[in-house]
Amino acid sequence: MRQIKFRAKDYNNKWQYGFVVKGVENTVILPLNPDGSVAIGINYNVKPETVCQYTGLDDIYQKEVYEGDIVILDGTPENRRIVVYYEESFNIATFEEYDYLCKGSHPYLNDYAHMTCLNEWSNTGCVRVIGNIYDDPDLIKQ
Repeated sequence: MRQIKFRAKDYNNKWQYGFVVKGVENTVILPLNPDGSVAIGINYNVKPETVCQYTGLDDIYQKEVYEGDIVILDGTPENRRIVVYYEESFNIATFEEYDYLCKGSHPYLNDYAHMTCLNEWSNTGCVRVIGNIYDDPDLIKQ
């Protein structure tokens, strides 16, 4: 069974990992114990716009893959994609697709054309995380 966990940046720009709770006035991460239970008495205020869910998959170096991660497929730098949650599954989007998704619509995503499911690539062992949209925005522009 996939572990449900998140990451988000605190107000010191440090990544915090655990379970996310979104309140009316703030968003917090509750860290997890090694057994997966929530650590009692500890929480971190985080920036809500940086909350990313763990996909349940790891890259070729056993690094956890989260929403917002920038990945390379097949070891080819030209095959860079962004991990997104779209239509109830984790997918990998081109930078153009991601840009349209951020704006709320995408002319290429319709009943006949959908992004590739992340599972299709991760099962072949061809996904490598090279950064994320929050720490490495320049990777999108390259």
